[in-house]
Amino acid sequence: MSSGLPIAPRVLFNLHVLNQQTLNRPATFSGIGLHSGNRVNMTILPAPANSGVRFRRVDLDGKPEIEARVENVGETNRSTTLAKGNVKVHTVEHVLAALAGYGVDNAIIELDANEPPIGDGSSREFCKIIQDGRHRAAGGKTRGLHPHRTD
Repeated sequence: MSSGLPIAPRVLFNLHVLNQQTLNRPATFSGIGLHSGNRVNMTILPAPANSGVRFRRVDLDGKPEIEARVENVGETNRSTTLAKGNVKVHTVEHVLAALAGYGVDNAIIELDANEPPIGDGSSREFCKIIQDGRHRAAGGKTRGLHPHRTD
């Protein structure tokens, strides 16, 4: 029985090896946190290959870090909060989206408050500072799936 829909071509995925990316130099942005209203300074630092993206709370004793990993998602009500023990970073989705959009695999995001500055409510300001930081190869390899047609 035909549904009347065209049949999609068969697609296979090739593993394609790429260099991991980080920033070439620190990139800084200051502003106000959306939900807290706190003044915050944020610096995105280059990081070595295979270190991933992590948030560092420089306003807290010991400068604790939280890896940007799904198992560290603590809350998702109105924003995404990463948590590790008693340490939290709120409203991380905009800066993480900008890093992902630029293919940055490794970075340390230093904050002196509990959330990044909101800017205009989008990722625009984060994109600007990532461009200014001129991302570069971090030395390690990353593996991605890249589809290609087989017909």
